[in-house]
Amino acid sequence: MDTAAVSEKEAEKLANRFAAALIVPPERAFHELGARRTHLDWQELSILKRKYGLSMAAWVYRAKDLGIITEHYAAKLYQEIGKRGWRKREPVEYIADEMPLKLEQMAHRAVAEGLISADQIGRVYPDWFDQELALPLRSSERFTIYDLLQLPEEQQQRVMEEAFAVASEAEIEIFEASEFLEEMEGTH
Repeated sequence: MDTAAVSEKEAEKLANRFAAALIVPPERAFHELGARRTHLDWQELSILKRKYGLSMAAWVYRAKDLGIITEHYAAKLYQEIGKRGWRKREPVEYIADEMPLKLEQMAHRAVAEGLISADQIGRVYPDWFDQELALPLRSSERFTIYDLLQLPEEQQQRVMEEAFAVASEAEIEIFEASEFLEEMEGTH
């Protein structure tokens, strides 16, 4: 690849893009992620990292490059990677394991896309919660009590304070359960 006409930073970007395309050609990326996604799950990306040796950040870039996710969503994921300190070291290492990972990956994909809840997956895939807690946090949109419990105590306190601040500003409609039940009975 002749990179004489571009800056060093641009040359590195091109080299990374070439390497990602070589490791994960479009048909493999589409096979693993699908043609179009609205959310990616960190656990799912960690599985793909273990499977292919391509970093989680590179999977985000590859998905954006192929139009699987939007540039806006990719930027959001990169921002989250930075906040979590994963630019220099991601939470999982490439270990070139030869274990079948498809079921685990599909489970995370289904949860990320909102097709099934983590509780429903836990019923058919008992190891789900063990795997689920392996990373400190998933997507900020799907922050659970399990994520909170994995944080250091001072961070838990900060998250709770932020949640209370958001909740105190939210408009909440108070309703009586009996009114709700009467309304539901009237629909049958």
